[in-house]
Amino acid sequence: MASISLPHEPQHATPTALALMPSSFERDLRSLVRELGLHLEFSSATEIAMARIEASCPELVLVDCDLLGRAEDLFQFARSLRPDVWLIGVTCYWSERDESLRRFANALIHKPPRGDEWRRAVLASGLPTAQPHAPTRWPRLLGER
Repeated sequence: MASISLPHEPQHATPTALALMPSSFERDLRSLVRELGLHLEFSSATEIAMARIEASCPELVLVDCDLLGRAEDLFQFARSLRPDVWLIGVTCYWSERDESLRRFANALIHKPPRGDEWRRAVLASGLPTAQPHAPTRWPRLLGER
């Protein structure tokens, strides 16, 4: 049986999340993005993450702000390449940098991440496959309301 592609149906590739984090966060992040249907690229090396952002900025960027002197610069760089990028910063609890980071990041999580903080920050992005029970676009395409 042949598949049918509707002309107005948007074709979404799996959204990509890039994490610049220490390996201690990798297991939790991999579990979350797998559950939400995202693709995760993980690095603890700033140079690799920067090169990836420059080559093709992903939809979602998670950064351990304590790995960088000025995470705000990375956030600005990513947003200059992709204005709709969703930026999540992770920092020490009650960091004096919070105010500055909040100006550039869409979400800020304090270490250690508790409970559902990762999930809430990622779901707030609104990425199409980051919604576990997102409604399909079929009713709208078929003229239903």
